[in-house]
Amino acid sequence: MSEAAEASEASAILFLDIDGVLHPVDEQEDKYFAQPNLEQLLRIVEATGARVVLSSTWRLDPTWGPQAEERLAQVSPLLKLLGKTPYFRHEGRAAEIRAWLADHPCSRWVAIDDMPLEEAANQLRTLGLELP
Repeated sequence: MSEAAEASEASAILFLDIDGVLHPVDEQEDKYFAQPNLEQLLRIVEATGARVVLSSTWRLDPTWGPQAEERLAQVSPLLKLLGKTPYFRHEGRAAEIRAWLADHPCSRWVAIDDMPLEEAANQLRTLGLELP
């Protein structure tokens, strides 16, 4: 099934940033993908039926992108990535999310990110801090 077809069947889309969401921004590499944060992400996906689309800059790196995809899928098949947003060097993440949505229409979506996303009303902004 194509990414567009899968997106149309998803009940919601969750655009996921990694640094500042799944671990603190300044975290040591051996502590990336903190288990409590992964558990919360899985809880959100289970409760909403959302499919995950990677919007993090990790998607652009040939090492970090596949590592993120693998780590998420190890937690649960529900966290297997549906796709990745396109990259627009000068337009920002909100434009990348809008472009993905233009190609994959859906009525329910949220972006979880630690950076403010201008014009992204469906954003849950994290503080990028470690959970207690």
